[in-house]
Amino acid sequence: MTTKILALTDAFGNLVRFVLLPGQRFDTVGVPPLIEGLAFDALIADKAFDSNAIIADLDERGAKVVISQHPRRAKPLAIDAEMYKWRHLIENFFCKLKEFKRIAMRADKTDQSFAANILLAAARKDGTDFQLGRKTQRKRMKAKLREIKETLRRLRHTPIDEQGRWLGTMMTGYFAYFAVPTNTYLLSAFRYHTSIIWFRSLRRRGQRHRLTWERMIRLIKRFLPSPRVLHPWPNHRFHVKHSR
Repeated sequence: MTTKILALTDAFGNLVRFVLLPGQRFDTVGVPPLIEGLAFDALIADKAFDSNAIIADLDERGAKVVISQHPRRAKPLAIDAEMYKWRHLIENFFCKLKEFKRIAMRADKTDQSFAANILLAAARKDGTDFQLGRKTQRKRMKAKLREIKETLRRLRHTPIDEQGRWLGTMMTGYFAYFAVPTNTYLLSAFRYHTSIIWFRSLRRRGQRHRLTWERMIRLIKRFLPSPRVLHPWPNHRFHVKHSR
């Protein structure tokens, strides 16, 4: 399954909006979301967008139609040939995207990550660079904390050392996956929220609990590993795999 990018740029070639479609869908399907709520004087596109519905929509808006006509059209429309030459702006934009191998090969598994990389590539100016910050998705972190809370509820009356060893093993595996550069803050937040969940679970072991926060801090330092970056930066990993 492939992915199709439909993009709209302004008169300077800057990205205005884009839509992701499955590769087998017609290009004309993505035009209404692209132009919805936008005001413009003309629309320049190639013959893949030569549709009666699109032309009717543009006429209703009062926008000039500069769309290459399909050879099978019964009554070809006259278009401004000089204005159509500016279609190279969208072609230049897609050439810019293809410079990023991650976009050209559709390396991202989800549409959300793929769209984020398109936005980053579009924001990049010639001769400049940017740093991509990676962090744990909020829903994944919340789901893991819910899982920890439920497991500690079942293990509430097991020995504290056994609970601590389980938490330490679980957190070591969590860090092994999410301990990437620029994600240290969320790793610390995950450790903190895990500590709070464990503390509240231990205080519910009985009505006459004697667990203080000072003792809890000692348990946290003993069993829960501190967050640290375990994965290299992407460019370092690429150089190791593809050294020249």
